[in-house]
Amino acid sequence: MGRRLALVFILLGSLGASGQEAKTVDAPDEEAVTASPRLNLKGFGDVNFRWSRDDDSQQNRNAFTVGQVDLFITSPLTDRIAVLAEVVGKFRRTNETVFDVERIHITYALSDLANIRAGRMHTPLGYWNETYHHGAWFQTTAGRPDVYAFNDVGGILPIHSVGMELFGSKSFPALDVAYNLSVMNGRGRVVTETQNVQDFNRLKAVNLLVHLSPSALPGLRLGGDLYLDKIPTTDTRRNELNETIVGGHVVYLTGAVELLAEYLNVAHRDEVAKVGYRTQGAYVQVAYRLDRVKPYYRFDYQSQAAGDPYFLPVDLRTRRHTVGLRWDVLVWNGIKLEGSFLNRDGVTETSVTLQTAFTF
Repeated sequence: MGRRLALVFILLGSLGASGQEAKTVDAPDEEAVTASPRLNLKGFGDVNFRWSRDDDSQQNRNAFTVGQVDLFITSPLTDRIAVLAEVVGKFRRTNETVFDVERIHITYALSDLANIRAGRMHTPLGYWNETYHHGAWFQTTAGRPDVYAFNDVGGILPIHSVGMELFGSKSFPALDVAYNLSVMNGRGRVVTETQNVQDFNRLKAVNLLVHLSPSALPGLRLGGDLYLDKIPTTDTRRNELNETIVGGHVVYLTGAVELLAEYLNVAHRDEVAKVGYRTQGAYVQVAYRLDRVKPYYRFDYQSQAAGDPYFLPVDLRTRRHTVGLRWDVLVWNGIKLEGSFLNRDGVTETSVTLQTAFTF
């Protein structure tokens, strides 16, 4: 049973290990070598209707939209080695269809304390990015927090990365400690680029995530993160940028209560010009489950430094209030109705979203 639980955690890409005693990787027997790996396929999707009003232009907009179509593929090679791939079809604002390989990695489960993963992964920057994947069914809300927006829609964080991770956990009487140490290609030349096959400078990005779970308060997780990178030059940006991301999170989850809070600070510095920039993002989300119904609220905040040559060179501050209700019609289908009020540098937008998210 312990090995089965270990495999489940590996396939879902969780940070911790399985809870079994440390041992070396088992050598596959002759049958395992000759037999074909077993492929497991799950699908996730969502369909939305969104109405919005820009209070500056006084324009109303409404549209039905298809969200991401997520094919979630897992395959155990042995009881200690597993492969995960996530292929997503999505639609641009221009109605163009795009297919992306969001994740592809292999995991070696060595022990509770030390496990290895290699490939393209979700960068473990805090809580949200390693917990919720591309299917909207996983998350309580219809959308992701603003600070964790994907790079192709202007997100400020390196959501995906290519490299290796060493991760594990250790239980003590007073608390459980888990960590993830990653070495990656790092940021691309522009914010929308992930360096999948080529690193445009010699240095690698390094990320360390540590979180604690006190035994006295089950469901509580406290974590911190440090990400260091050097962003390569472009034809228009002649100097490399040092990037430092510092983050922290507090998560409290019980059978009914959901409390998520994260803060991330993204600092860029041009050592040649001796100038620095700081962009901040945070959110707080609370929800309470009442049988199949879960009301929720989230506050998003983001402040982007003026003149940052890697992001849009504007001084941008956004605040968003979101109130919603999720109704789980059945285990594999959730319907969400939420209203959002966004203030972007004094310009406001009001929107209402109706979403049905499902797994198949």
